[in-house]
Amino acid sequence: MRSLILLALALSGCAAPRVITGITMSGDHAKLIYNGASHGLIECQVEGDGTLAQCEVLPVTFLKKGE
Repeated sequence: MRSLILLALALSGCAAPRVITGITMSGDHAKLIYNGASHGLIECQVEGDGTLAQCEVLPVTFLKKGE
């Protein structure tokens, strides 16, 4: 039963939550580092009222030392 529920969630497009672990800001851009089922970087433009707009997910790949 448990595996059927997991399969249903996977097929329904349900994504694991992203946890923001770091934020950097430069001018009107913010970069957010996230972890969860995967990891990566989200880059957004910061509007005048502080809201984030035009966010884009940028994948990050870590290489083992020596690769």
